Amino acid sequence: NEFLPADEIKDKQPVVLIVSRIEEVHKRLSLALEIWAKVKSHPESKEWKSKIVGTGKDMPMYQRMVTYGGIPDVSFEGHQVPLPYYKEASIFMLTSRSESWGLTLTEAQQMGVVPVALDTYASLREIISDGDDGVAVAEGDIDRYVRSILDLMQDDAKRQRMARQAIASSHRFSQDRIAGMWWKLLSCT
Repeated sequence: NEFLPADEIKDKQPVVLIVSRIEEVHKRLSLALEIWAKVKSHPESKEWKSKIVGTGKDMPMYQRMVTYGGIPDVSFEGHQVPLPYYKEASIFMLTSRSESWGLTLTEAQQMGVVPVALDTYASLREIISDGDDGVAVAEGDIDRYVRSILDLMQDDAKRQRMARQAIASSHRFSQDRIAGMWWKLLSCT
């Protein structure tokens, strides 16, 4: 139930964050790494790093992809409390095949991390308003995903505006608001 103060957005670092269970079947981090490799082929991304927070059975496969694929500026952080990473990062990547609710998206938004996510599940559009508080990319449109990240990297004003809006819109999911909605729902029965 913590939200980044909007005046701290200017202190964000050139970090693209993934917080995920490290499993290919649902999370498709191989796709995220493919996207990251394409992003890093552009000079605009020179100062940017990718941090992956989480653990899972497919970690060795992803580490091999990075090493043997020569994918630059990727660090695997392992199992960590994600809050400090959210506070530091500027952009959040999500490439899941499906989610019931993208909790990491709302966590990212609370901390002013602009999410870029594949539009692969119904609840995504309840979390992200495309172009306002994040970016929803059609499944399979890897070129738009890459362009969206590069655009956010290059346009500080746009990224900071979207980060402020992400924080504001994430208040829809605060504990007090959701508890009130549940109370109202349960009181009607």
